[in-house]
Amino acid sequence: MNRAFLFQGQGGFHPEVLRDLFARPELGDWVGRADDVVEDLFGIRFSTWLAQGAFEDLPDLDQAGIFLEGVLTAEVALRAGRIPDVLAGHSFGEFAALAVAGAVSLEDGIRLIHARLQALEFVQGRGGMAAISADRQRTARILEELPGHALEISVVNHPRQTVVSGPLGDLDRLAIQGRGKGIGLTILQSRFPFHSSHLSQARERFARLIAPIRFGVARFGLYMPVERTPYHGRLDMPALLAAHLTDPFDYMTAVNDLYGLGVRHFTECGGGTMLRTIVRRVLGERETLVTLDGALDVPPSAVPFSFPRPATTPSRNPPKEVPAMEPIAIVGFGSVLPGATDSDAYWAATLNGISGIYNYDAVDPHFLEDCFSDGPIRVNKTYSRLCGTIPHATLDQAAARRQVALPSGFARIQKMLLLSLHEALDRADLRPESPVLDDAGFFLGATPDGISEYDEALVVRHLEEGLRQGPAAGQAPAVAARLRAALGSGPADHVAPDAVYRQVAEAALGRDARVVVVDAACSSSLYAIDLAVKALVGREAGVAVCGGAFAAGIGNNCMFAQFGGLARTAIRPLDEKAEGTVFCDGAVVLLLRRLSDALRDRNPIHGVIRAIGLSSDGKAPAVNVPTSAGQRLAMERAYERSEIGKDTIQYVEAHATGTSGDVIEFTSLTQVFAGRDERLPRIRINSNKALIGHTGWASGASAVVKLLLALKHHTIPAQHGIGDVNSKFGIDAGPFDIPRANLPWPPNTGGQPRRGAINGFGFGGTNAHLVLEEFSAPYHRALAISTAAPLPTPCVVVGTAAFFPADGKLSERPGSRLAFGPDDFTLPADKRVLPDMREDMARAQFLAVMAADPLITAAREKGVDPSRIGLVIAFNDKCERACAANLHIHKDRILRTLRSAPSTAGLEPAVAKWYRDFESGHRPTGPYTLAGIMPNVITGRVANLYDLKGPNIVVGDSRGHTLAAVKIAQEMVRCGNADLVLCGGLHLENSPFGGDDPSQEGIVLFAVTTHAFARERELPVCAELLLTQEREAPPAYGQAVRSSA
Repeated sequence: MNRAFLFQGQGGFHPEVLRDLFARPELGDWVGRADDVVEDLFGIRFSTWLAQGAFEDLPDLDQAGIFLEGVLTAEVALRAGRIPDVLAGHSFGEFAALAVAGAVSLEDGIRLIHARLQALEFVQGRGGMAAISADRQRTARILEELPGHALEISVVNHPRQTVVSGPLGDLDRLAIQGRGKGIGLTILQSRFPFHSSHLSQARERFARLIAPIRFGVARFGLYMPVERTPYHGRLDMPALLAAHLTDPFDYMTAVNDLYGLGVRHFTECGGGTMLRTIVRRVLGERETLVTLDGALDVPPSAVPFSFPRPATTPSRNPPKEVPAMEPIAIVGFGSVLPGATDSDAYWAATLNGISGIYNYDAVDPHFLEDCFSDGPIRVNKTYSRLCGTIPHATLDQAAARRQVALPSGFARIQKMLLLSLHEALDRADLRPESPVLDDAGFFLGATPDGISEYDEALVVRHLEEGLRQGPAAGQAPAVAARLRAALGSGPADHVAPDAVYRQVAEAALGRDARVVVVDAACSSSLYAIDLAVKALVGREAGVAVCGGAFAAGIGNNCMFAQFGGLARTAIRPLDEKAEGTVFCDGAVVLLLRRLSDALRDRNPIHGVIRAIGLSSDGKAPAVNVPTSAGQRLAMERAYERSEIGKDTIQYVEAHATGTSGDVIEFTSLTQVFAGRDERLPRIRINSNKALIGHTGWASGASAVVKLLLALKHHTIPAQHGIGDVNSKFGIDAGPFDIPRANLPWPPNTGGQPRRGAINGFGFGGTNAHLVLEEFSAPYHRALAISTAAPLPTPCVVVGTAAFFPADGKLSERPGSRLAFGPDDFTLPADKRVLPDMREDMARAQFLAVMAADPLITAAREKGVDPSRIGLVIAFNDKCERACAANLHIHKDRILRTLRSAPSTAGLEPAVAKWYRDFESGHRPTGPYTLAGIMPNVITGRVANLYDLKGPNIVVGDSRGHTLAAVKIAQEMVRCGNADLVLCGGLHLENSPFGGDDPSQEGIVLFAVTTHAFARERELPVCAELLLTQEREAPPAYGQAVRSSA
């Protein structure tokens, strides 16, 4: 930010300047428009009144003169090519600033003046204003010495001038007292005591009179000195402008604010030098660092400035509120990432290029023997030694250093989360027992496939189960006992997803907690943030705890290696020599509050979330192949659903994983930001995966922490380790740049705060884009104005589908046999997949497609747009195909472990024979295995086959899975993420051998939408939803639901 246009208030009427402006041919259109509206409102053309010079006949027209003087002198400066970054009006001068910014038309600016004068007619006693040559403190003492007065301090201009307002008699007495004491005092040219309580009678009437006026988007930054905040479309401008009649303001502070935002060129719009004098006295010695001039100091250009004319208010109907996401404050954050057990260490590593990636055999001495195969891809093995595993010992040391008590038996992922949560609480200045956390909501991006101890426990359980079904049944207990002792794994139920995350929340806060787990693969933590935001905006939580965690076992690497997705030597995001990714451990926790609440309670605010866009890829060559169209949709939705301009984005933390997907992402970014103003600096692109690897379900939140720290330190980090930028990017032709050194983060344009964006794109076609900005107290105070709880939108169920096993066939109702057979799982005839891919698909994917098919078909017949259909299915466990794959992958480790102990060496032959039988009946891992077994691909498969582009996620809930899915679907349609969402619950046993209770297997889906959309598309309403939190529903919500029956 460099140049500010300043607009004069009372005392800014200079007839000779206006006559000169009205005589300029290039301003003829402006003059004609002004004459027309002034004649309509005041009964005389302004140019006639100005030429006659009988100003005392219609003294109120000088108010229109002050306004026109500011607007027309600014127009002259604009035509001369002097483009401001920000506009600011002194008192009444804000009307001209609004017009020049394009927030109101010229005509509506004059209507504002006329309405103001009408409102002031009802003020009894009138009054005036006087400028005193003293600072605020001395002026207050002077007023104390004046008995029986009703004067008020209304304006502070600079350290040696304060303005008071009040009755004329009191001003006269003050002037006499001042002369006697040598105090300088000047009665101002004002017929009213502005910025004082004496105008209270006019305030409400003025707001009512200007309610119909349309306030639009400002084309320049617009600073409002009374509120010390920028203008934006969500402000209640009639109420604010009316309040300015009575609210005092500190112009000295406003000038200092502008200087602090980077303004170094102040241009006064109007005749005279009144505001330049004030600026000089405010800045003092800093005056030498700035330029002060007038809008008329340069000759006008013959080329008109291409400034679009804002729409004039067409009627007296009040304008519709601009839709936008309520700003959300990040009040705390914490992280544990490779090479960094807290966020400060993470930032130091980021600045200094310190990698947390190393060779797996450094922490697992048997890795090479058990899991590694150098050279060509080999089934059930990995060719990459690289990892970012965070061992128990490292976590225990961090906990001891930070005095965090770790409960006995905690898994690594639990320790990482607990450390992160404690750091977040510390940064938020909150203690675990704080009452503000009583209604906290917990939303975590995670997967059942991301708990290494759970993988190992299930391997032992399923091996024992398999052995018990064959000749080695008698040896099963001894085998299981030896493996549990060697692996350090306990019962699988102790480290199952349902228990793991709830235990962390309860250990940290000492109270019962409901945790919603979101699985959208690598975009999961951003989806968790979105659900947290929805809970806050909907007033279902006062604080939201959200983030992501991932600590997978070796199985994940071995399966990802099957299609060549891993790096052999190094992870190189955005690089020409990128060869693959490296999956690493990580946990991140964020504490969120509504911005208004955080400001009210004076919480530390580390950053502000302004927009989130979600989408699915829909149709793609394969479910694991990303598409540019889907990624673009998430980004565009973020900007369409907020007031954020893409030109204000200065930095993007890319998803970039060092795979072929980097090119697709860069193509998406280039298309989304095409047409960016070439005069703006390039957008910096970065990826933290070069140093911490791919933290999977925590990766989006890890990018949030990096961006928060970059904003705090006003530093854009280097992309460490990059050689040549990927030549397929065509980076020189676009608006992007990849920094090779740490750079200062400059101020944003147009008075906006520094602002960056984060991409998160998940395996299976889930996309998210989040916009985050630095906290600026003056700017963000305005964003918290008039944010009331939204009225909940009535939602309905417009379709249902269910499948249960019954009597050897699928049924919509449970039958007698209650067990699925192998032939029960089929795909609709027109939904084809490759035979090998089909063989690797988990049963849950088949069942989801089968249940969704009739609901999607019915919706499409009613004209529902597939790009506006979402999916939320509750499923919080591993798929049976994943458990079979892990048995394959752990074979060599199991056999070696048995051989290594004399007590079990004799058992190895029987287990080896069992494995030969197992392998003959269960496919080894291959290139399609991972896409077939990941839980999030349950919904991803449906979106891929039916070309659905609404959000698709799999969720779990520590209290009620299916109800959580329905509740989330309800919020998605309410918030506009989708028009219709298929939601429900799915349960299948995870054992490759049938499990203990197949009678519980089945799926139920509901099609959920808003009552209004169902009516619009004539969708049949089956039921109405009355889902609320475990507290009384707002009365308006209950009434709305009942009336929709």
